[in-house]
Amino acid sequence: MHKATSIIQRTKIHEQLVELLTNDIVCGRYRIGERLPAERELMEIYGVGRPAVREAIAKLALMGLVDVHAGVRARVRRPTLTRLLDEMDAFIRVFLLTPDGNRQLQEVRILLEVGLVRRFAEARTPEQMARLTAALDACEAALDDMERFTAADVAFHSLFAESTDNPLFVGVDSALGSWLTGQRTATLAKPGQSRVAYAAHREIHAAVAAGDPDAAEAAMRGHLDQVRAVWSETAPQTPVAEGALALAEGLFAKPDSPSE
Repeated sequence: MHKATSIIQRTKIHEQLVELLTNDIVCGRYRIGERLPAERELMEIYGVGRPAVREAIAKLALMGLVDVHAGVRARVRRPTLTRLLDEMDAFIRVFLLTPDGNRQLQEVRILLEVGLVRRFAEARTPEQMARLTAALDACEAALDDMERFTAADVAFHSLFAESTDNPLFVGVDSALGSWLTGQRTATLAKPGQSRVAYAAHREIHAAVAAGDPDAAEAAMRGHLDQVRAVWSETAPQTPVAEGALALAEGLFAKPDSPSE
């Protein structure tokens, strides 16, 4: 007999419960600020056991949909991108312990920022251009003060996300900057790197001022590639505990293929 290709997705009970509870929150059955039913009541409503309920509530908390405190029922909270990214912070910092973690996160940053600077060059307003010029001037004024230059560098790069008026871009850009703080600090500590970075900022500024998205993208990519190269030379070789590395690799490993 011919064996048909299976399209049934096997999911764990607590994952199904997460989906049901999420739908109920979205539909207003459980409103923002209200507490979810007690564990025993959830078990009766959804026909599942206590372990599934506890795992589902933990997953909802990780997703930023509920607040959980010992001894009280979970409360539905208003999800925000900032809170979701905050919840991811510990996972990303564990991810950075893996051999390829920092490199892969830098790749995400490069893809994001070259797209943002291209958009800026295509659609910047006079007010946005004035802010970028002021940010560039702040970088020049702080060349001999690493702490001030670091702050000016962050401000310069952040403007491209802020110009979109899209909270998703702003939130992800801010989170990436936070996660890569160690990289920024280490690279700018290299003698002369602040002046190299400032020269790159000037090139980016000139390209967007001319309304040339191709040149702006090339300038940003060149800048970030140079930063990545410096990082590969200067990255501190911090020993990583075997258990921490195993945790990191386990958290971000590719999912197993579905069993037959």
